[in-house]
Amino acid sequence: MTDRTGAHGAISRHDMRIALFTTDSAWTLRSLVEAGFRVCLLIRPIAYGAGGASDRKRRRPGWLLRCAGRVRLWTHSYDNLDGAAFRYRIPIVWCSRADNWRLFRRLRKVRPHLLVAAGFPLILPSSVLDLASFGGVNVHASLLPQLRGPQPTAWTIYMGMTETGVTVHRMAATPDTGAILAQRPVPRFAYDDVASLSMRQFQAGAELLVEVIDQIRRGTAQAQEQDPNAGSHRPRMGEAEGHIDWQRSEAAILAHARLAGWLPLHTRSAGVSLRLERVRARGDRLLLRDGRKATLVTMPGSPLPPGGEVGSRPAAGTILAWYRDHALVSTADGAVWVGGLRPRHGWLRRLWWRLRGSSTLLPPGSRLESSTPSQAAPGTSVPREDHAESEATGGADGHEPR
Repeated sequence: MTDRTGAHGAISRHDMRIALFTTDSAWTLRSLVEAGFRVCLLIRPIAYGAGGASDRKRRRPGWLLRCAGRVRLWTHSYDNLDGAAFRYRIPIVWCSRADNWRLFRRLRKVRPHLLVAAGFPLILPSSVLDLASFGGVNVHASLLPQLRGPQPTAWTIYMGMTETGVTVHRMAATPDTGAILAQRPVPRFAYDDVASLSMRQFQAGAELLVEVIDQIRRGTAQAQEQDPNAGSHRPRMGEAEGHIDWQRSEAAILAHARLAGWLPLHTRSAGVSLRLERVRARGDRLLLRDGRKATLVTMPGSPLPPGGEVGSRPAAGTILAWYRDHALVSTADGAVWVGGLRPRHGWLRRLWWRLRGSSTLLPPGSRLESSTPSQAAPGTSVPREDHAESEATGGADGHEPR
């Protein structure tokens, strides 16, 4: 891609017209507007499944929903993207494809200087990027070339990495391989889940984006090309990544459990697929609800025998004890408390499970499986916490960061 930096000389922030492509990044929109840039258009994606409806079919319900929520926007917090766009009087365009002709027509009408993508799930084609004088830049939630792909934040938590970051790079034909303009590290804390880590990445990315746009409009931006064969690529998470591998370490399983609520977690026992709601460490304090009553309890310690004796430690995935509705499950080097175990499929099986109780159907000594057939399939690999040092190799194929 041709570098358009400085093609028209330095222009003021107020004259810099920007079209923002994003899903829910109110931080990015607010930072650009408060910095003095002119955001002339906000493009948001329409979520649909495989073989989803076209823009014309989705136009009527989308229009009705936007009209119904018009009154709510008057009192809505501007931390919300729709509320911020309404407050700043920025028009919103909804699209299901990046090559949609309506989007193309709106972009040609506003004539933006720069296209900015932050958490946008669609790949912008070259025909759209050519509409902007300075091309397009993207905010990716990792330190490229590591963790290319659509869900870098979730993979950071899943792999137990202690540090991540944000990267502002040029958009290229191959997603996540454009020239790097700036990077900023972001630490990951032990209590982080996808929402909390994404929020800090959005904040850091918004601040970094303002600095990069200033450099672009002055013609002083320095771009560093990426090696397409370096780094790593992670695909969209699916069924295999939601399965808990009890042969991992206790710390790795607790990090994996931080994806609960964002990625359905599950395990298996005697061929039955079970879902689980939460995983807690020994000694954690947990608020348990029983109807309208809520009790703050401290999860008991482990009854594991002292380590060091051969054969004294139970096999990984063994249920050791029950405390209320939580099962103590052994891991490779310890144990964790697992709550909310129940079947994933079959309403009769779920009813029977509810009537008998989890502690009755899974007594101490029962085993939870550590792998699934999909994980053991040839050519399929699920990264562990010890793969952080081997991230220097991998494919360069991917999707535009989400």
